[in-house]
Amino acid sequence: MALTVRVDPAEATEVDLFQVMLREETGQRVDKAELIRELLLLAREHGPTRRALVQRLKRGPG
Repeated sequence: MALTVRVDPAEATEVDLFQVMLREETGQRVDKAELIRELLLLAREHGPTRRALVQRLKRGPG
């Protein structure tokens, strides 16, 4: 399955900075596809993360 995530320019910068931070903390390259896959897996497997996601989705965009 292909997945496209569109973000505005400010969000794109934040995503890039987050990706760099993860690279520094893990000591390895983390590509965006891997980052999204791991976040989705975390949300499915980790109850507190899933509940936090549900609450954010209920509030709506932004």
